[in-house]
Amino acid sequence: MRLSGLPLSEAGCVTSWNQAESLNIPLCGKLEPGFFADIVLFDQQLVPVKTLVGGLPDHGDDGQRL
Repeated sequence: MRLSGLPLSEAGCVTSWNQAESLNIPLCGKLEPGFFADIVLFDQQLVPVKTLVGGLPDHGDDGQRL
């Protein structure tokens, strides 16, 4: 799947980093040690399947908020 001419995997990285940088938000926008990150994992149809907030699951397998 492609978004704006970029592969989806690259689009997420580019938009996260560019937004954090343009808003001067330090330690955000990258998945690297020492950076803050909340993560949403999607399946091939772009349906969210898992959400991690602060490195911990935010929702259980039943979709209910923990």
